[in-house]
Amino acid sequence: MTIIVCAVLVTIGAFLVIIQKELLLKRAARASMDRERVEKELKESEERFRLLAASAQDAIIVINHEEKFSFWNDAAVKIFGYSQEEALGKNCHKLIVPPHYHYSYNKNYGLFCISGIGPAIGTTLEFTALRKDGSEFPIEISLSAIPMHGKWGAVAIIRDISQRRLNEETIRSLVITDPLTGFYNRRGLMTLAEQQIKIAERKGYGLLLLFADLDELKLINDTLGHQAGDAAIVEAAQVLGKVFRKMDIIARIGGDEFAVLAPETSTEYSCFVEKRLRDQLALHNALAGRAYTLSMSTGMAYYDPEEPCSLDDMLSRADSRMYEQKRRKNAQLNKVKIRRLIRPQRQDLSLAQASSR
Repeated sequence: MTIIVCAVLVTIGAFLVIIQKELLLKRAARASMDRERVEKELKESEERFRLLAASAQDAIIVINHEEKFSFWNDAAVKIFGYSQEEALGKNCHKLIVPPHYHYSYNKNYGLFCISGIGPAIGTTLEFTALRKDGSEFPIEISLSAIPMHGKWGAVAIIRDISQRRLNEETIRSLVITDPLTGFYNRRGLMTLAEQQIKIAERKGYGLLLLFADLDELKLINDTLGHQAGDAAIVEAAQVLGKVFRKMDIIARIGGDEFAVLAPETSTEYSCFVEKRLRDQLALHNALAGRAYTLSMSTGMAYYDPEEPCSLDDMLSRADSRMYEQKRRKNAQLNKVKIRRLIRPQRQDLSLAQASSR
């Protein structure tokens, strides 16, 4: 049952109890009804409401015109930690509302008690509430107005949504997180990068964007297996984590590609990053028992607040510079391979010439 449906049913029940009570008292006064009969009917009516409230999984509380609790069901005991004896007659705002909300709650409730009208009445809202142990937690609350002794009180249906919030955070994390490395994925990078660019535009900060590509991943996969390839990707992420600050945004945006956005930086930071990355790779490759050498090609782009550009422009510049470095590495590697091929041929030719003599 949704909180809205539950709120409607409980409000109707509470309203009927109050109306029936007033009607019975008027009838008793006019017709001199037997007092015991009036009390019996009133007791039966109140009992029906209590049974409805007792079966509910949500907290159901009634607040009178003096801002005090006049009803507190079993679910409220479980959610807030206060027994009925501890809650009934206590000021609702002081008991379950965090101190930083007291002013706005008191202001709005004073007007509501007179008119029965308020911005929260008839709607379902999300707020923060206070438990007996002093901890704050998120709630969903639906408020309805009921007449009480010539003024207005309220019936509140309250649901603890802590687990729902936790589930939402977990889902949100899965959407923007790379499961292999634990860093952000492409979606996470794009979302956070757009926010950082807006902040940089507003505050005049510089941004550094680095693209990194793991070298020779295909060779690692082909010779050592894909498990080793995944390990190499994780190692590359760990190296980047040691190079950059905690505030920097590190993301795996493809199979062997990474991107890092460093906010609040200057152009000098790029030189620091290059040196630190070389040093960290050297330290990592010096570890004993390694089956391969970890290497990355990188490209950087800087966001100058004096000459702002879009995120796409930064991505394009960093990407092209990274591939340019990779081409240079491949060209140098091919030259080494050619030298290794030519040297044995020259040695064979020298031996042939010597033997002919």
